[in-house]
Amino acid sequence: MKYSIIIPFRDRFEHLKVLIPHLRSFAKRKNLDVEIIISEQVDDNHLRRGALRNEGVRISTGDILVFHDVDYLPNDDVDYWTDSSDVFRAIQRVEFITMVGTPRPENETPSGYRTFKDGIDDNFFGGVLCMTRKAFNKTNGYNPLYQGWGLEDDDFRERIYRAGLKVESGKGTFLALPHPDSFKNDEAFRYNSMLFANKEKIALVGMSNTTVDVKLNQEKSEKYDVDKWIEVTNWEVVNPLDFELPYPQLSKLDYGYFTLLPNANTDHIHKAVVAGNRWEPEVLALCEKYIKPNTTVIDVGANMGTFTVRFSQLVGPKGTVIAFEPQRIIYQQLCANIFLNNLRNVQAHQLAISNMESYVTLTPINYDGGAPGEVRVDGDSGEQVPCISLDSLNIMNDISLLKIDVERYEPYVFDGAKSLIEKYRPVILFELTTLPLPEWPADYILHFLYQREYNVYKVSEWGDYIALPQEKDDNS
Repeated sequence: MKYSIIIPFRDRFEHLKVLIPHLRSFAKRKNLDVEIIISEQVDDNHLRRGALRNEGVRISTGDILVFHDVDYLPNDDVDYWTDSSDVFRAIQRVEFITMVGTPRPENETPSGYRTFKDGIDDNFFGGVLCMTRKAFNKTNGYNPLYQGWGLEDDDFRERIYRAGLKVESGKGTFLALPHPDSFKNDEAFRYNSMLFANKEKIALVGMSNTTVDVKLNQEKSEKYDVDKWIEVTNWEVVNPLDFELPYPQLSKLDYGYFTLLPNANTDHIHKAVVAGNRWEPEVLALCEKYIKPNTTVIDVGANMGTFTVRFSQLVGPKGTVIAFEPQRIIYQQLCANIFLNNLRNVQAHQLAISNMESYVTLTPINYDGGAPGEVRVDGDSGEQVPCISLDSLNIMNDISLLKIDVERYEPYVFDGAKSLIEKYRPVILFELTTLPLPEWPADYILHFLYQREYNVYKVSEWGDYIALPQEKDDNS
């Protein structure tokens, strides 16, 4: 029986130099016929460990496939197979060691140290996994979409059980070499979490519908004493059955992570965030100038939270951000982004802000491709949302900024915030559109502000204005 030991790899040559001679010596003592295959990712994109394993399988010739992490060294009590199973989990226990083979203190080991030391549980399918080629083919291999590391093994476990394969566990102990335990904070792990949450939707994506560029490297094979060394890059998933990436999407800006609606390709905010850019950076820069630590900021019309997240950071842990978003789907997106960035000082409410306690009906909108930031409150067939006024809020802390972006509904918001504005004199960021509501004078907002001794400045071509209390205006 021949074993193909397939090692997904990138950069960790210090581990490889320890593992390969260890495997050669182990195989000799055990009298095992092995071929060692290194499947190396040679681009700078997120590591795709599962996909690298798939490519190792393509060039392997063994009867038993052994998917082997580069930092796991087998002790002599390890077996790589039992004839009574389809899938064999070779690991029973893991002992963490230093690069020179001495035990690692518990406070220097990954967070799962005690679990591994006491024996792995039935859900663990990582580290070293063995299976027949026939069994592997029934799974369609690993899902190539997972990035970095974390959860691609869990996804493969689900594929194994879905295929009805028989799984057994070994009794062997492995020694684990040290490596950084930073994946939990990696954006790739967050992306993987969303993939795994949608695993049923992407169950068909695997080895049979993935194309890659693969190149044999004979020089590295000889240098590191392995049988085959392949360099892999340029993954492309072939669309099998109108396959779509799971949603929501995830994007990272310089100050936080954001979930995005699928296919919202006409929405300006989503397009900016997908490109990794701040939405209205010149406006956000003004907010950064005027928001004070330990104060309250009110975000009326928070949308998906691109401003809310930054506001939370600017007021600090002792400050408060109160965010209002009436659209149910966008409100849920806002809450997701608040949770995603672990913001404890934000209060989010699915409410419209008006000059009285009442209800408004939103215009219907197509969230699959429309512009959710342009919803109106004068609809007659959309969702009904309750309203409150800002003056009804019981705010006890100083308000440094009031942001209002409510698509022409601004007069109602200002009219319902007279007491709040007069008491706290916040800096006010708002839109002044060219399409005022017919029931309000066209100059209502400017007159409202001038009466209260505010200076008003235009700050963007989109109709954004900032109103500064005269006593706080450093431009005059």
